[in-house]
Amino acid sequence: MKRKKKSGSGGANWMDTYGDMVTLLLCFFVMLFSMSKMDESKWIALVQALNPSAVVNGTSMEEPPEGVLFIMTADSLAGVLPTIRSRCISFAVAPVSPEACARYCTARGVEKKDAALYSELFDGHIGTVLAAARDEDRRALVEQALTLAKAAQARDSYAAAVLLAGYEKDKAGATALLADFRAAAAAGVQGSKHSPVQGETARKALGLADMAIWHLSTQVNPKITLSVLAAKFRTL
Repeated sequence: MKRKKKSGSGGANWMDTYGDMVTLLLCFFVMLFSMSKMDESKWIALVQALNPSAVVNGTSMEEPPEGVLFIMTADSLAGVLPTIRSRCISFAVAPVSPEACARYCTARGVEKKDAALYSELFDGHIGTVLAAARDEDRRALVEQALTLAKAAQARDSYAAAVLLAGYEKDKAGATALLADFRAAAAAGVQGSKHSPVQGETARKALGLADMAIWHLSTQVNPKITLSVLAAKFRTL
């Protein structure tokens, strides 16, 4: 009696059925997507709401599509472009002025000079001012942010690159530093005497800080982001 030859299929015939099913599901969803119709104006509004500096098909947030309502939040009013601000109704959620914040924090033991500086940098947010004044690491970070702001005012890309090089492997630290740098730039836009960067340079620095912080929140390499930021100081 002859022996039957064993099949070389390995008993994995079920994978053929599984592969066919996955392919059919993919085709089904591709068909659904091809039949759908995307509202271009709403897509543009969404993209630019997430990134105000983005320009899609020649439009911007300054002229939103008809029927689109934006609700925006900002740490500082100075952080919003004047052309956008002129089309908005603004509401102050934190009505405490920097002067009142400084007086309160001074009464809580913060040195008068530090209270005045932090109150303007952090736009009268009492909790943030007290936390920064009482934490040595936080104070050191603010000092580095002010040093970076001085480099921005002087258009000194080399000084900025040297400072930022220490954060190339510390995304969280770089984000915190740039947030304080952004606060210094926003204070400069408002004309604060405590900010090392002023006027039009402060406005441009604010935009660079926002873009760099956004890039750090994505998958962009921190070293590339910080290097590009330092290089752009020449254009301020």
